[in-house]
Amino acid sequence: MGISNHLPPGPVGGFIFGHFAEYSRDPLGFLSRCAGSYGDVVALRLPATQIYLLSDPQHINQVLSSKNEDFTIHGGMKMSITRKIFGRGLLTSEGNEWHRQRRLTFPLFSHSLIAKYTEIMLDETEQMLSRWTDGEKRDIYEDTVELTIKIVIRVLVGGSGNSPHVKKLAESIATLKDAYFMKNRSQGLGRVIQLPLKSRFRRAVKKIDNLAHKIILERRSSGSKPQDLLSVLMSAQDEEGNPITDEQLLGEIKTFLITGHGGPSILLAWAIYLLGQHPEVEAKLLSEIRDVLGGRLPEAADLKQLSYTSNVLKETLRLYPPTWFVAREAVRDCEIGNYRISKGTQVLMSQWILHRDSRFWEEPDLFRPERWEENAGKKEPKYAYFPFGGGPRFCIGYAYSEMLSVLVLVSVMRNFHFETAPDQKIEPYPTAALYPKNGVKVTLIERTTLTSG
Repeated sequence: MGISNHLPPGPVGGFIFGHFAEYSRDPLGFLSRCAGSYGDVVALRLPATQIYLLSDPQHINQVLSSKNEDFTIHGGMKMSITRKIFGRGLLTSEGNEWHRQRRLTFPLFSHSLIAKYTEIMLDETEQMLSRWTDGEKRDIYEDTVELTIKIVIRVLVGGSGNSPHVKKLAESIATLKDAYFMKNRSQGLGRVIQLPLKSRFRRAVKKIDNLAHKIILERRSSGSKPQDLLSVLMSAQDEEGNPITDEQLLGEIKTFLITGHGGPSILLAWAIYLLGQHPEVEAKLLSEIRDVLGGRLPEAADLKQLSYTSNVLKETLRLYPPTWFVAREAVRDCEIGNYRISKGTQVLMSQWILHRDSRFWEEPDLFRPERWEENAGKKEPKYAYFPFGGGPRFCIGYAYSEMLSVLVLVSVMRNFHFETAPDQKIEPYPTAALYPKNGVKVTLIERTTLTSG
């Protein structure tokens, strides 16, 4: 079959705003219906923006991997906003600059280095648990956000959870979370329709910049080299022996601070919610915790033995991926599938759609961690599952997120059962991340058998 010069099939949109109204009302439903009705390549339109929705793993592989040089990480206002937040770090750089930064920073996020920070992860988790009481009602999403923010700051700059730097950075990051990760519903779709940066948002970005600069200057003037990620970043060198630049250092600090808590906090909240809805899964998880740990706290070395816990998190990522779409923009005319992609066309690839596609997953809407054991010998197609992206830009923080999520989930589950409040409707709210709308309100039921020595 030859290459078509026609647009792929797609729904009829409005004359001026295209499909923006339908998308903004129900992003997950609208895109899922489009893929189900029109196939693996769907044409969508926004003002001044042509979009192709791709739902074939082979096509996604081309965009993210084999033909990734034909695409940029999405231009327009989104990149402008992203650079205001993250600066010119690994997340926003392109081309040779990105390759240099990737080579420089990738070794810093290996499992062996991240394992050094487990003490901080466990310490902050235990402090959180010490404040919880039996029968107490809490929003577990708010708790996981607060916890992961404190952890990521201490991993980066050291200190205790009550140090001034940690408190100030935590306040500013929480503001950015509200303004960027949660409120900007038009992320990834269009250059024209983007929510403006509000003054509170701009102040939070500036405050993080100023605090990061201050921390860097203090670290350099003191000459100390504590065992935190900032010291490792500051001493990093590329193949030619060139150190990290101040501009990149600031960008990497902000990138780690913001993204290092966003994904894990959302993942943990969804996992705790799903476990509360599936007592048989919770029972199997507790059995593994008891067999592997007895009554002690988890350690980094336990991760390999906590395989069912890892499967619970994998299955949570399948059903509720914090990163629910990936967007790219064609930098030159190219071909994907049987269609020509013109320069400037945006392509959208949704984990939400692929992770729930019945072509690749048996009973895709069911929460079944066991499927990861059953599928061990018959691996699903590449990019039928891609919660951390793919290709050269695969998420560099994967090891950090995995270790943090396993340690925290085991720690909280061995101490408490979470009874979901019966009067709430828990549903995903898709913005720049897929967070639980209105949080996850629970009643804490304290355990005793899993924490005794």
